Amino acid sequence: MKTAELEGALLDYWVERAAGPAPTIVFGGACGTNGSSRYSPSTNWAQGGPLIEREMLEIRNEVWGGFNAMGNGCYGDGPSILIAAMRCIVASKYGEEVPDIKE
Repeated sequence: MKTAELEGALLDYWVERAAGPAPTIVFGGACGTNGSSRYSPSTNWAQGGPLIEREMLEIRNEVWGGFNAMGNGCYGDGPSILIAAMRCIVASKYGEEVPDIKE
């Protein structure tokens, strides 16, 4: 599948394989994921934001209404900052395509 077409749970799956989960956020000694127990860095800023910082991605707002993310030899675009950035992270490890997942 093309990296540029990844979205939703499939994008989140490949982000975790490419970069590992975002650092755990600790509030008052208890671990939390901003109200969500599911790993979803493409929609959850508490999980995706630290990955953008860690990978030092540059984000640009494009005229067509979408976003571009660039850094570490990768490029990704998408309808939101998080989707563009997560596609970039996956592309940095796997390139333009990821292997099909066998269920």
